[in-house]
Amino acid sequence: MSTLDPGSLRGMMSSLMMPEDQTIKDLVSSEQYKIITGHFEKMGLPFMLLERIKPFFLYIFVSMDMANMDQGSMKSYEMEIMEKAAKAGKPTSGLETIDFQISLFDSIPYTYQANMLVEAILDKENTEERTDDMKEIFHKYVAQDLDAMHQLSSKEEDQIMQDFNLLLIDTRNKNWIPEIENLIRKKPSFIAVGAGHLAGQNGVIRLLQESGYTLTPIKINN
Repeated sequence: MSTLDPGSLRGMMSSLMMPEDQTIKDLVSSEQYKIITGHFEKMGLPFMLLERIKPFFLYIFVSMDMANMDQGSMKSYEMEIMEKAAKAGKPTSGLETIDFQISLFDSIPYTYQANMLVEAILDKENTEERTDDMKEIFHKYVAQDLDAMHQLSSKEEDQIMQDFNLLLIDTRNKNWIPEIENLIRKKPSFIAVGAGHLAGQNGVIRLLQESGYTLTPIKINN
C-alpha cells in the first residue's frame, strides 16, 4: 500500500474495467439487469458510469456493510497497521502486489461474476439470514476459534468457486511461505494476514509448521 502513487492508481483503475465491447448488460438477463441497475440507482449511483466495471468489483461493493461505513465504524486494519508502523518508524512491505491481487479476479468468468453480483443484491433483501451468518462468524472470530471460522467459510460451493478458492486462498498461502521465511530470517517481524488464511490443511499456520517452525498462539482474554 505504501507504493501507491497517482500513476499506479490510474493503472489499477484501468484493470477494473472490462473490454470496451463488453458491459454488464451483455452478461445477464433483462430481469437481472433491472435488479442490478435498480440497486445502484437507489444508492444514488447512475449505472451508466458502472457498466464496464468487472462484476466482481461491484459484487464486493454490494457485499460491504455500507451502513457501518456511513457511520464511520468500519475499520481498515491494513490502514491502521500502516499508520502504527509509520508512527513507530517501522518499515513495511507486502507479501504480494495489488496488481497480482486484481489479476486473480480475472480467473472467474465474467458471466459467473455477474450472477454472483445479482445474488449479492438479492441477499441484501434477506437481511435476517445474512445477519445470523455474520453474527456466527463474528462470534467465532472473537472467540479466536480459527477452525470453526475455516469450516464456516469452507461450505460446499460449485466447481468454479472451489477452483477460485484454491487460487484465492490455498495457492496464495503457499506463495507467502518463502516470503514470510525471508522476512523472519532477517529480523523479528509482525506479519498480518486475513483470518481466513490461517487455519486448514493449507493454512499459513500448518504450512509454516510443515516448514519446521514452532508456532505458539497468544490467546487474548475477552
